Amino acid sequence: MSIRLRIASGRATVFWAMAGHFNTTLRTLDAERTPAKVVHTVLALFLLAAWPLWFFFDEIALYETSTRAQLVVEGAAHTMASPRSGRLLTSKFPVGQEVREGQILAQLDSAREQLELAERNARLATLEKRLDVMDFQVAIEAQAMDTRLSEEEAIVGSSQARIQAREAFQRVAEAKLKTGQKLGEHGYASPETLAA
Repeated sequence: MSIRLRIASGRATVFWAMAGHFNTTLRTLDAERTPAKVVHTVLALFLLAAWPLWFFFDEIALYETSTRAQLVVEGAAHTMASPRSGRLLTSKFPVGQEVREGQILAQLDSAREQLELAERNARLATLEKRLDVMDFQVAIEAQAMDTRLSEEEAIVGSSQARIQAREAFQRVAEAKLKTGQKLGEHGYASPETLAA
């Protein structure tokens, strides 16, 4: 029998070493248990448990050569269409890559459409200028009508003033006539004086 002293993690452990005794071996293993060894043991057990799961459930790509092969596509192909036909200027087809909605994949020749657009814009500009001229003419005519209306109102006002003056003059003349007739009836005025 031999005695051994072992210092681990700041602890001193005394071992009694006897060859062939199982209890002594277990006590030795218990004494040598450190946190690092526990972590290593748990990690090894986890890897041993994960390996069969990976073996049975993971998909592994298998490549083989064949003289008779058939290509199977995972997703259906999508057709692309343009609302207009024309000559293709540029193509940006990313072969084998996914594309997003709204991404420009091709550009058609649009020279004719651009000319039509420029022509329509020129017509629109001309029509806008004509509309501005017409608005100006309408404003001038409205101002002229307002001026004519003011003049006619002034003429009507002066005519009414003349009519009122004539009516006043006529009332004065009628009053004089009545006064002269009364004077003639009573003999205060002669008929020749009244006629003048």
